[in-house]
Amino acid sequence: MLRFIARRLLLLVPIMFAVSVVVFLILRLGPNDPAMSYLRLSQIPPTDDALAFLLFMVAIFVVCNLLVDICYAGLDPRIRLAGEENP
Repeated sequence: MLRFIARRLLLLVPIMFAVSVVVFLILRLGPNDPAMSYLRLSQIPPTDDALAFLLFMVAIFVVCNLLVDICYAGLDPRIRLAGEENP
């Protein structure tokens, strides 16, 4: 039972790390205060920079999800990478 709980807790570590990195990057790389941007959406000028920022953040999110999935395959014996044989 303790092994089951420990394995589940170890699976949470990469997920929490990925979420914290994504949130940090969104807040740090954003052009202004997120709360003020949300309250005054009409005052944000439409430029190509916003689209570039969005695409960059989506790319970071996809890479973080890929890394978390690879970590899952390493920590959970029920999940196997493609091409691995059954033991």
